[in-house]
Amino acid sequence: MADNTEIISKIKRLFTKEEIPAKKTLVKEGKTARKCYYIRQGAARVWFNTDDGKEVTFQFLFEGTFIASLDSLLYKAPSWYSIETIEPVVLYGITTEEFREKMELYPHVK
Repeated sequence: MADNTEIISKIKRLFTKEEIPAKKTLVKEGKTARKCYYIRQGAARVWFNTDDGKEVTFQFLFEGTFIASLDSLLYKAPSWYSIETIEPVVLYGITTEEFREKMELYPHVK
């Protein structure tokens, strides 16, 4: 059995490194999410719009965190919230199609 460092290294190779500027929307409220991300460096916020047009931030995400609109990814449904970078970030991203494909190819991902 491989140690955790080796497994994490294998999983990291499945993701694509992306450098995203501040104020970039990763997931838009009302749209179907297509990717899951791991934040290597930087921060993001999760927010939604109220009926009267106010933005409500309900979560901040920092380095070492996975981010996604999970329900949107799993059920191919519109996300009820947005995810936006609040500073420049370095992310590792993967589409749901790529992730499902990799799960079949690499049992350690499951």
